[in-house]
Amino acid sequence: VLGAADAADLVGALVAAMTPPDRDIFLRKYYLLQSGKDIAAALHMSVESVNTRLSRGRDRLRRQLTEKGVYTHA
Repeated sequence: VLGAADAADLVGALVAAMTPPDRDIFLRKYYLLQSGKDIAAALHMSVESVNTRLSRGRDRLRRQLTEKGVYTHA
């Protein structure tokens, strides 16, 4: 079982391994705490596209973490 710090490192590595624009969207949303509207404007995308990519990215991260034995409750 991974500790919280190890799980955080794993999430960071998984996000870093994402391809653009998904990595950029995740970094802006969860590290820079930008709104979907601000991310969409900065990346010349629609807010709907940003939200869809966030949703799919979270699902992908959840699956990857589960495969690594990290319990996800969200």
